[in-house]
Amino acid sequence: MYIEDFQGWKNRFENWVQAYRFEAWCSLLKDYEKPKNERGLDKGFNDFTEADKLKYTSEKMMISILQQAVKEDIFVLLQHNGTARSIWEALI
Repeated sequence: MYIEDFQGWKNRFENWVQAYRFEAWCSLLKDYEKPKNERGLDKGFNDFTEADKLKYTSEKMMISILQQAVKEDIFVLLQHNGTARSIWEALI
């Protein structure tokens, strides 16, 4: 893809994700933070609430979608902290 094609790709990508994986798209609105217990420690997967599970799976889904949508040689050049939001911001 040429740089001139990026805006068109970005618009198609946003539309597709918003239409088919809205919960994943919402993970781009705020950086993901691991759920914490009452002592402030990371919760184990077995301790996740239903809301924690939805946020976690939405985050992982969005990361996966981005990894599949962006060529590997471009993806490795992005500077990010591993969250879907940081990957998206580095891309755009």
